[in-house]
Amino acid sequence: MLSFPLNAQTNLPQTPASELRGVWLTNIDSDVLFERDRLKGSLQRLDELNFNTIYPAVWNWGYTLYPSKVAQKVIGRSLDSHTRT
Repeated sequence: MLSFPLNAQTNLPQTPASELRGVWLTNIDSDVLFERDRLKGSLQRLDELNFNTIYPAVWNWGYTLYPSKVAQKVIGRSLDSHTRT
């Protein structure tokens, strides 16, 4: 009877897992999302601090912060009328 060794393994080189460093950008008590230069500067600073993931708030209190075809289709409005532009 033939049998194969059960302990045969392939040793793959180990690579360090990359760390997820994320931050949530919100419009609550922050103007970062409403001015292009401020947003650009904030993203550059986050890059300097080694953040690699950004979670921007795009929906609050039942409305989008920016025009949205999906929101228009689902709720009948593409943008919160109270949003600063």
